[in-house]
Parts: sequence; C-alpha cells; structure tokens
Amino acid sequence: MVLSHDATLAITGPDGRSFEQEVPAGRAAICLPGSGEFVIVPRSCHVFGRERIAVVTPALPQPLTLTATKALIKGTIKVCGGIQLIDETQFS
Repeated sequence: MVLSHDATLAITGPDGRSFEQEVPAGRAAICLPGSGEFVIVPRSCHVFGRERIAVVTPALPQPLTLTATKALIKGTIKVCGGIQLIDETQFS
C-alpha cells in the first residue's frame, strides 16, 4: 500500500472483527488475517479520496494507493482591529 500521509486504518474483516493499524506515509505492507472482503477506513488529519475501501484477499492485483485530497484544519483566528471580509466563500 502507498499512502501520501500518515494514517490510522480502521479495518473490518469478513467475520465482522475490527482492528486498527497505524501506517506511515510512503510504501508500507500490512497483513490481513485470513481471506475474504475487508473494509478499510482511513483516519487522519487529512481526507483521502475514498472514505471506505473494500479489498478482497488473498490477491490484490496492484498496491492500494491512498492520496490526501484535503487537510482537516480547525482553529480560531483572533483579530485585533477592523477587518473587512470581501468574499465569505473563500473560507468554506
């Protein structure tokens, strides 16, 4: 598997059991216990192109690639003095 950014993968197996696997950015290998359909949900401070990925083992034809499409950022901006907001859509 290839990840653009670090993520924790929440993995649910065909038997319904779930576990989490931390995966660093770059190339990594994870072992899935058994065969069948596994559902992978990446959790990170980044949003990846897909929220849920279903993979069927034992054979994957190519490495699974997850690329971040946006960052999740929360914060507060404190302004001292006047400010003029020109276009609110810039901040959505």
